[in-house]
Amino acid sequence: MQPYLFDNTRETESIEFQAYYGLISKLKHRFQTYGYKQVRTSTFENYDLYHSVSGTVKRENMVKVIDQSGEVLVMRPDVTIPITRMNALSLQAETRLFYVLNVFRQYQEAAELKERLQAGIEHFGNGTPETDAEVMALAIHALKDLGFKDFKVEIGHAGFLKVVMKQLDLNPNQKDHLTTIIQSKNLAEIQPYLSELNIPNDTREILQAIPLLYGDPQNVLKQVLRLPLTSAMQDKIQYLSTLYTLLEIYDVTDSVVFDLGLINNMDYYSDVIFQGFVAGYGKPIMMGGRYDQLAEQFGTALPAVGFAFEIDRLLKALKQNNAHIDHTSSKTDMVIFYSQSQQNSALKYASCIRNAGYSVITHLGEKHEGPADSSSTTAYFYQTGNQFYSKETIQRFTSASELLSLLKIAIGDE
Repeated sequence: MQPYLFDNTRETESIEFQAYYGLISKLKHRFQTYGYKQVRTSTFENYDLYHSVSGTVKRENMVKVIDQSGEVLVMRPDVTIPITRMNALSLQAETRLFYVLNVFRQYQEAAELKERLQAGIEHFGNGTPETDAEVMALAIHALKDLGFKDFKVEIGHAGFLKVVMKQLDLNPNQKDHLTTIIQSKNLAEIQPYLSELNIPNDTREILQAIPLLYGDPQNVLKQVLRLPLTSAMQDKIQYLSTLYTLLEIYDVTDSVVFDLGLINNMDYYSDVIFQGFVAGYGKPIMMGGRYDQLAEQFGTALPAVGFAFEIDRLLKALKQNNAHIDHTSSKTDMVIFYSQSQQNSALKYASCIRNAGYSVITHLGEKHEGPADSSSTTAYFYQTGNQFYSKETIQRFTSASELLSLLKIAIGDE
């Protein structure tokens, strides 16, 4: 048997965790400003929940466990499905929910990334372009909050490609191969492959053009309308046109491109799909879309749209872009040193300051006089008197309220 080896590749150091905390706090605040309320789902789910729902995570990618009764469970591979089930069974009308949860998947090409933290939103009960535009504006607003300057949200339409594919009489292998070519924008292979298939000329022309339908939304809309589209395809394009007009009202179109070859591996997406990329970082840091038919698998017609940020990728992208990463939650406001004879007053003063919402670290013992470090203030409790240090300032104090006032002045809270 192979000996167990401790793997610390996924351990998070304290300072990095504070960066996670700061990032997540900003996302949660932004979600709340759009009216979303936080929920959570169970880490362990019944295997049948994901096995029976079509268009979800592949079975081989699920992390499975067996409980004491022999029942097969999976560690949450996706958040959208259990939240959709929860909302479908509760029969609520329009609902805005957000989450910060880990998902668990295993891939051969990235075996170490079994656990990923996601922060996302789900909007249920309103299947309109106005809702989609607001959700995308929220995603863009959140990226700006995090300090990203150069990023793009790519917008496609899963329904458009599904309508095109319905024109074809292909077996599953042919369909999968064609989808892969389109997704990778393999222009060298798509034309020879289409020539091997018995498909209508109009459909062939559309499929050949799809990988090129990427870039400025207005240009993409002009190009696609020159193609021999069916009425069903035109309806999808008109939806995208309406969506773009709404995004102009939100003043976020500088951050948007259209990609009609965009494909999401989650096949439950039915209409608009989108993903976010940051300059200098090659992987999507956010993915989402509309999934109006998913709740039907739980017996309810419930339109829905949502997205999720990949927290690990966001943090890596921030580092890659040399962007400011907020570690303020780890900052110590005051360090207190005290002698044994002054322990009683020192600890009482520390409690008073903590009760006011500030962070304090206490130390029993002598220390050279002066600030403890450049990011905190320092107080000394000795028989010779109490002293407060902040940068170059040295002041005496005789009460907890006086010390609290000195702290507030020093850190700019008063």
